[in-house]
Amino acid sequence: MTTYTVRFEIEVHAETPKQAAMIARDIMLDPDESLHVDVFPMEYVEEADDWFPTHKRGWYAWFEGSVHPKDCFEWAMHENP
Repeated sequence: MTTYTVRFEIEVHAETPKQAAMIARDIMLDPDESLHVDVFPMEYVEEADDWFPTHKRGWYAWFEGSVHPKDCFEWAMHENP
């Protein structure tokens, strides 16, 4: 099974980092909220002897008041020869 890192982009206004984290948590629990999500597969880095998310490819999903994404696509960076 593949492991992924999932990042949610949520803009919140708060007075402390703790309050910002709690607001973001509440937003993610509300299925009517719009969310932008980046999904990155993990890759093993031998030099660090650990797994890290790769930013060479991934997926983007956009939830707009639904439990299923309104838009979802895979992307990959293309290296110049």
